[in-house]
Amino acid sequence: MSVVISIRVKKEVLEVVNEMIRYGLASTRNEALNKIISRGLKEVEKEVKRKRKIRELVEFFEKQGGIEFTKPSDVVRELEELRS
Repeated sequence: MSVVISIRVKKEVLEVVNEMIRYGLASTRNEALNKIISRGLKEVEKEVKRKRKIRELVEFFEKQGGIEFTKPSDVVRELEELRS
């Protein structure tokens, strides 16, 4: 399913998109942008998954009452310290 949204892109991105069309790598700007987004999506999904796990750990430890974190970014460091 597709959803229509309006976005602003950097001039450099538009230049690449137009070249993709010129060289037959995509037939429309929409197709070109979707290809660019899809290729980067895997990396972003990995980062989001990692952040989600950190949030879940913070919530778990806070519910258990054992550990309080001042910042979510402290979780990884503090867990590594506990693990060693």
